[in-house]
Amino acid sequence: MARGFIRNRSFIEHALIVSGLLFCLVLPSSYLIIQYFGPVVFFVYLIVVALILAFLYRPLQTILLKYVDEKYCLLLALITILVLMMVFAVVYPALNSGKQLWFLHLEGGSDRDEALNNAVTELVNGRYPYCPKTYLGNPATPFPGSLVLAIPFVLLGNSAYQNFFWLIVLFLVLRSDLRDGRKGLLLFWMIVLLCPAAFYELMSGGDLLANSIFVTVFLLFALKSIPDETTSSRRKLGAAVLLGIGLSSRANFLLVVPVLFVAILRKTGQKTAIIYLTVTCVTFAGITLPFYVFDPNGFSPLHATSFLGGNGSLPPSAGLLVLTLIGILSVLLPFRRGRNDESFVVLNCAITQAAFVLGFAALLAFDESLSGPEFKNFGGLEFTNYGVMFLFFGALVSSRFLLGIKDGLPGR
Repeated sequence: MARGFIRNRSFIEHALIVSGLLFCLVLPSSYLIIQYFGPVVFFVYLIVVALILAFLYRPLQTILLKYVDEKYCLLLALITILVLMMVFAVVYPALNSGKQLWFLHLEGGSDRDEALNNAVTELVNGRYPYCPKTYLGNPATPFPGSLVLAIPFVLLGNSAYQNFFWLIVLFLVLRSDLRDGRKGLLLFWMIVLLCPAAFYELMSGGDLLANSIFVTVFLLFALKSIPDETTSSRRKLGAAVLLGIGLSSRANFLLVVPVLFVAILRKTGQKTAIIYLTVTCVTFAGITLPFYVFDPNGFSPLHATSFLGGNGSLPPSAGLLVLTLIGILSVLLPFRRGRNDESFVVLNCAITQAAFVLGFAALLAFDESLSGPEFKNFGGLEFTNYGVMFLFFGALVSSRFLLGIKDGLPGR
């Protein structure tokens, strides 16, 4: 009887983990699929992905472990990137022009790549980066950290190229974190192939994919380095600075700071947590505030939040209330019962970002002033596109749980 209970508990835990991975892959793509193909196709997509995760994840992993030598995993990942670049060369121009591509009529893609190109070009030429507008009349909305990290790629010709670079970095991180290149490769393929939102972001050249990857990577670097007593102070300082730069991409990523602070506090004590998280916050402020102070009204990253005040059927404080509740959640989550290991810290980061997306999707759904042509009358569903921001946190921690990886945070 006890064995039956344990088996049932194991089945329930496995089902919950698979459901979490399913949520991370599917939710960001819901609006995209419904917009182009309708709800029936989305339902079919949901069922197919669920079946793949439930019944094929482990067999595919077994096949990779048995037949693929780990030393070839990086090569396979690079071949995957190369294929994606070839597809990009065809799809990206079609998305930007809104031309017919095979059986799809693509509606102009995204202007986030142009916005970032314009802003970085102004920055490297010594001008205020938030003045230019895109062909849709939109200013750049990424914070200054994103502009700095995109400079090399704009100099190469297009900020869209950064997505391919960060995908390579993502694979390397997955290979290291999951302790086997084949396991990392499988998750890498699943993210690329089973999450159309990530694929669309890559093909349209938007910065959201790169933002989400480098924040995940920098947070993991800080999480592994700062509490580790064997790590040099210089490396810890570098991790804190990189995280501060990464957080200066989109304001919602600041929600991970309380989660990381409590994790380091529990492991190393007040002094280390305060010192290095202060470095992170000072870096964020140092790279962000000068642009805001120079022209508060022209600092367009804040313009992107203007709709959160509830301009129609909601009171002006609605957006602030939702943001406050999510902020409280990010502070309380680290104190819940559970192990203080890397997996639970990454899980908490995923929860805060998912709460942000779901909270403001609900806000949009109830705000009648946002139901016009710009949002296609999808009742807030369009905001789920931003689910890419929790995709990598959630996919990584789900895979960790599936593989039984339970790392305690390094330290004393």
